[in-house]
Amino acid sequence: IHDFTVGDHGIQPDQPPVLGNISSIRIVIQTNDNAGGIIEIDPQFLSIEVEEDIGILGIPLIRKWGTYGFVTAEFVSRAITATPNGADYILPNGTVIFYDGQNQSFINVTIIDDTESEPAEEFEIQLTAATRGAILGTQLTIRVTIRKSDSIGGTIRFLNLTHLTIPNPNITKILMLMLERTGGFTGDVQIKWKILGPNSDSTLLSSNTDIGDPVNGSFYFRDGETGNRIIELNVLPHGEIEIQETFIIQLSMDFGEAEIDHKVGKVLLTILKFGNPNGLVQFTEGSLGIKTYLEPSNQEELLNITFFIIRTKGTIGDVKVHWLLQSDFDMTGDFLTSNGTVMILDTQSSAEINVQLLADDIPELDEVYIIRLISVEGGADLNKEKHSSRFYVPANDDPYGLFAIYSEGQTVIVESDLSRYFQINITRHGGTFQDVIVEYKLMFHGQDGFLGTVLVRDGAGFAVARVPITNQTFLGLDFDASVELVNVSLLSGNTSIPPPRLFNGANSAIIFVPEEAANSEVSFDSLVLRVSDVSAGTCEAVISRNGVYGFVVVEWSSGYPDGMVPVGFTSGNIKPASGSVVLSHGEKSKPVLLTVPTTNFTGVESFAVHLSAVHSNFSSKAELRSGFTLAEIEPFGVFQLAPNSRQVSVEEDAGIIILHIQRLFGFRGNKTKLTYYTTAGSAKPNEDYEHIQNRELIFTSHQTESVIKLFISNDNIPEIVEVFYLNLSSVEVLGFGPNNTEEKPHLNLEFSVSSLTIIANDATNGVLSIGPTLIHTVEDTENTTASVVFLNIRRTLGFTGIISANVIMFGGKKVADGSDESPFQNIQQNSTFSWAKEGEDFEDEALNVTLQDEQREIKVSIRILDDNEPEGQEFFYVYIKDPHGGAQIVEGTDEYGYMAFMKIIILGSDLQNGIVGFMWVPQSDLVLDEDSEQRKVQLTIERQKNRSFEDVTISWHVTFNKTDVVLQRDGVNLVNELTAISGTALCVSGETECAITIEIKPDEIPEPESWFLVEIYEVGAGATINSSARFLNITILQSDELHALIFFAVGSRLPVVHQKAKFVSLQVVREAGTNAVVSVSYHTQ
Repeated sequence: IHDFTVGDHGIQPDQPPVLGNISSIRIVIQTNDNAGGIIEIDPQFLSIEVEEDIGILGIPLIRKWGTYGFVTAEFVSRAITATPNGADYILPNGTVIFYDGQNQSFINVTIIDDTESEPAEEFEIQLTAATRGAILGTQLTIRVTIRKSDSIGGTIRFLNLTHLTIPNPNITKILMLMLERTGGFTGDVQIKWKILGPNSDSTLLSSNTDIGDPVNGSFYFRDGETGNRIIELNVLPHGEIEIQETFIIQLSMDFGEAEIDHKVGKVLLTILKFGNPNGLVQFTEGSLGIKTYLEPSNQEELLNITFFIIRTKGTIGDVKVHWLLQSDFDMTGDFLTSNGTVMILDTQSSAEINVQLLADDIPELDEVYIIRLISVEGGADLNKEKHSSRFYVPANDDPYGLFAIYSEGQTVIVESDLSRYFQINITRHGGTFQDVIVEYKLMFHGQDGFLGTVLVRDGAGFAVARVPITNQTFLGLDFDASVELVNVSLLSGNTSIPPPRLFNGANSAIIFVPEEAANSEVSFDSLVLRVSDVSAGTCEAVISRNGVYGFVVVEWSSGYPDGMVPVGFTSGNIKPASGSVVLSHGEKSKPVLLTVPTTNFTGVESFAVHLSAVHSNFSSKAELRSGFTLAEIEPFGVFQLAPNSRQVSVEEDAGIIILHIQRLFGFRGNKTKLTYYTTAGSAKPNEDYEHIQNRELIFTSHQTESVIKLFISNDNIPEIVEVFYLNLSSVEVLGFGPNNTEEKPHLNLEFSVSSLTIIANDATNGVLSIGPTLIHTVEDTENTTASVVFLNIRRTLGFTGIISANVIMFGGKKVADGSDESPFQNIQQNSTFSWAKEGEDFEDEALNVTLQDEQREIKVSIRILDDNEPEGQEFFYVYIKDPHGGAQIVEGTDEYGYMAFMKIIILGSDLQNGIVGFMWVPQSDLVLDEDSEQRKVQLTIERQKNRSFEDVTISWHVTFNKTDVVLQRDGVNLVNELTAISGTALCVSGETECAITIEIKPDEIPEPESWFLVEIYEVGAGATINSSARFLNITILQSDELHALIFFAVGSRLPVVHQKAKFVSLQVVREAGTNAVVSVSYHTQ
């Protein structure tokens, strides 16, 4: 049951839901989990030593966890012994930037290189802040040391190359290494030198067989002496075989102020090998021959292929051999790895290389691979004649292909000239090498129809064949056609490899005829036609076809074909009576617009339309679809409210409303049930009308109209115009189940709701009310003008004639006099309010108001009287009585919410909640002592007895200053000293005093005497602060033995002294207080 009544604002009770203007929401997940990152100094670089000539030093900062967004880190530098601003280094305070995704950045420091002799100097860099969502980590400080530089004794350095390489001599070879002293020349200097090696950091012994004596020594420069010195090395002749050796000639200071040049202060000497001490590496003879390996199956996954290598002539030392796989073919996915290394250990002569051939599903022809030894580490050499080997992998995974055919790839194609073809799509799986011929067979309705071949080109994964279709062939959507692959062969190529083959289980397929290639079967889209516009009687019959190939002309006529008119009915008149439609190629359907009569039905009409013929052009054939050529229009009818029953007005005393229900267009069905119900508007169900929840109305066959009776309640209560609704909810045929689910009656939703109006009745000359029901007003005004309250007297339910009534003010005096009954006497009053008095708080004036004919409202005013007496909230009532001229006083509330009386509340006035301040207390009582029980002081706030009408909140705080809030002075912090530094107190209605407590915290910190102020800084509405009692001064006494407890230290209380000792030292200590000079006297006994 649905109620589609359109209300005053265009809304229906059962209106279908729709999306509003705001139908989406955007949810933002805020940045979280340190998305901006944690910035700190790289822990590996918390202490750095650099030479003075380094130039620019980059200090690495890292960004951990998150790298989202643009963030910065701020830093400062602090000189320790180094001098900033261009003397020793340049680094102004600054900012380091991290861009989105960046996790490392640098602070760049310029180190100044000068000629001044300087010791090691230091400075620090510290991270101070991070911005834009980043935070600082734990490693925030780095110390940089600039090493000692520009010694006064000068710099010692080599003049020749710092890395010398010489062949291994066959006679003793003398090498001359030259040094110089440069820079400063002050003082005597002696430098030692020694040789490290071979191939190690050990000191070279004089008994070695590579370099003769001397293998160490020293040289000397006198004060002021410059010039060169020479170290002479004797390289001894080689033996039978020798490996390559490297030696280090290293300088060190013996004495003096000179320094060794850190760049050219040592020399590396390399003596090349002699002979082949580390061997000559090659493949073994057994690994050099060409072998064949079959690609492993998917179950085996991989095949290990082993190649053996040996080294000849020498076996000294570990050697690492690098190898590489190569091929002219694509090697992707063929091997687990295509390069690697293998070790031959010291004294060993052989090793093996393992290559893993992988299984795959990639079709491949015969492939040849080369494994090559490309280099050796460790002093050995490659045998260039035996450093590569070949192997062969035969063709695999059907390189010429597996041929299949699938139903989803087969279709019928229509060209622009409407010629048609069977399109056969052949798929080639596996390899696509070489040209392949595929033979196929077309079959229609299970019978052989056509043999053909198609060429699949080298590299192609599919091929397409086309077979033309004659115009005489009728291809329906259910046409049975199939294709089968019968043979496949190479056009030419290597016959030793397994030939191409058919894919088992995928060698046949059905050919589906798409709608655009199928011949037409024409019918009505629906066999039951709906009237779209009931008022106009228009409906639409859609003529459609299965198969949209070619041009088709369809002829149609109104009425039934001969002999098909339903028994007991006659064909209804339809306009137009006949016609035709043209469907172009590809066009699925076309509508036909029909018009049927909307009035003067007799109940025997039945409206129908049928297809009479179909024609097609020369290139196609078309047929009528059996069983789908006759369509009926609303055979079971459309039900609606008759025009005179859609908007009905009735007097209350009429007692009954009769509504007429119409049935249009179709009259079949022995019994048709129509259900209906009523819904309330302003009229009240079962008070103003008979409420119906679900009631039925039965139509018989051929019946065109019926009635619904609704009963109206008649009373003597004056009422305005009231509305309710009758809704037609559903309609169905009883005892009949049509085969076509569309064959059923319908409601015309446009005229399924009747609006029923009960005209205003039991009319009087009006019902009077007063309002608004509650008004708050003030007694005090900012100027001398009195406060005035305006009230409205309203008239409803009748506006004829002249009427009048009295307006009565009711206050405290009438209450005291016990005046007559009033309409509000049973209402509970607020005990915190007082009655306002007539003539004292408001002007008491007897008013009589008159409303003229058709006048609906009149205003009256009441003046509020102002005085200088403090008063709380007061109230009085205003009501109407004694109506004349046929008027009545409202009972309860009217349509505007007005009543027979209203209430006026006069808000408190003249500082009704008091002039608030501290009660006077002797200063001696305002003391806090944390070392005693006197840690609290209670302060009393007072207000006047005649100004305590309402609750008032008082706000206080402590301070050292009367003009500003100051909480810290001379080392005293009130936040740390007091349990509370601010708060509120509540003085309840009727009370003149309330208290606050100030309490000091106990501690063990010695403190001198001090004081502070407690201030009332804010009070609630209706109160003010007494400026002369706004502050109280509180004293805090000296605490915790300010000048300390003095005593002997533990070790000096019972000292033990040797008998021959001449004196003893005793230690005196004091606890806590150290902020004053204290003199201690002592004596012996």
